Amino acid sequence: MKTQSFSVNLANTAPTQKTSPVEIQNEVTPTLKAFTKTVKLHFEEDKKELKDKRKIKTINKYFYTFPNFYKKELRNSFALMIMWFTFFFLLNVATGLGIWQIVISEHVDNWIIAFIAVPYIIITALTIIYIDKYYCFRTEAKTISFKNEKVISLNIQKLYKRLKTAHINVNWMSGLVYVASILVFLLDALFFYLMHKDDGLSNFAKGDYFLQWKYTPDYTFAIISTVSLTCFIGTVLIHASLLVTNYLRVNRIECFYTFMIVSQEDIDLIKKKKNKRDLFIFLSVLFLIFLLGFLIYRLIKRGGGKTTNVVIK
Repeated sequence: MKTQSFSVNLANTAPTQKTSPVEIQNEVTPTLKAFTKTVKLHFEEDKKELKDKRKIKTINKYFYTFPNFYKKELRNSFALMIMWFTFFFLLNVATGLGIWQIVISEHVDNWIIAFIAVPYIIITALTIIYIDKYYCFRTEAKTISFKNEKVISLNIQKLYKRLKTAHINVNWMSGLVYVASILVFLLDALFFYLMHKDDGLSNFAKGDYFLQWKYTPDYTFAIISTVSLTCFIGTVLIHASLLVTNYLRVNRIECFYTFMIVSQEDIDLIKKKKNKRDLFIFLSVLFLIFLLGFLIYRLIKRGGGKTTNVVIK
């Protein structure tokens, strides 16, 4: 019975007319092309997957389960380490040149040693800190797995605390640079006017900024005012870029985790501590600027408005 049914079906499906080889080729060719393209695509994907597996085998066998934000933060940590290590290398080169200058020079100014020592200590400390951060990140990346659940990474948790409160430091420090740049620019203009007010420089009092470049042969006042304006404009750009970058990084972390990885109480406590610390730094720097301006003003008054060398040195 089954055989009869099968034969009937074959009879029903049999072609009623002969098909030419050209028509058969036209029907088969697109199918073969599609099949070949599919096989090639799967081959390329398997080849890429094998290459990636060989590459990440030394890191973590679950590397393919890492979320994108974790991979990006791992790369950012490595990039920051390289950046500060580069600064450290360049600073060592500058230090070597400074030591060579001290050796061949008959007279050594103390400000040269201070100029080298202060940034050397700061950059060395930052280099060690960022090397340690990358080492911790790298060590965690060798053992952590996001395969079955959204694991809370210890490094990401620390990073989230910093990013969530980073805008406080960015705003305070940027505000400090804004105020300091404006104060330095105004004090520079005031001292320039006091020292040359008897020389007929009325145009500067009306806002002729380029008069400093035209009048002073040593360009001391002009350089100070130009640097202050450059710092102001540069800080505006850096301020905006840091806020946008921090927002994107926080958003990537929050989009992956559907729950709070840091309690709101801890974040509020960190914000409170940072505000107090940054306010102290802000007021201290402003006090030093006003103190320095007052001392320079007294020197100019004591010299009768003609002690240009006191300001330059």
